[in-house]
Order: sequence, then structure tokens, then C-alpha cells
Amino acid sequence: MPKWLDIGLIVIGIGALLIFIGFLFGDAAVSQIATPGNGGSVTNYQGDLEGFFVVTGLGILLTIGGWLFRVVMTARRGHP
Repeated sequence: MPKWLDIGLIVIGIGALLIFIGFLFGDAAVSQIATPGNGGSVTNYQGDLEGFFVVTGLGILLTIGGWLFRVVMTARRGHP
């Protein structure tokens, strides 16, 4: 593994990917409201909206956790 690539950066990348997927769920939920009569139901809208909040929230948590891991590990390497 290259020196610039560490666990924190991998976790940040996974979190960013989850945030992107969460926003795709949010877009699916909004598109059901924006176009009435497209066959969308309340349960589809509710499921997409719940997916948006859960997946985006988990992605944000992972992104912050990976960033904090990088900061802490860099600080620990700097002090003997």
C-alpha cells in the first residue's frame, strides 16, 4: 500500500461514496413528488426518504471518523 494511502483515507472514501448514494436516494424521493402520476406511492417515497437519511448519515459519520483517525494518527506519529 502506498505511504499516502492509509486506513483513514479509505474510510473517508467509503463515507463519501455512501453520501453520494444517499443523495441518489434523496433525488429519487424528490422526483416522485415533482412528477405526480408517475406511479410512485407513499411507501416508495417514504422508503427513499428514509434511505436518504440513513445512508447519508452513515456516510457523514464515516467521513468524519476517517478524518479524525487521520488527524490523530498524524499527531501520534509526530510525537515520539
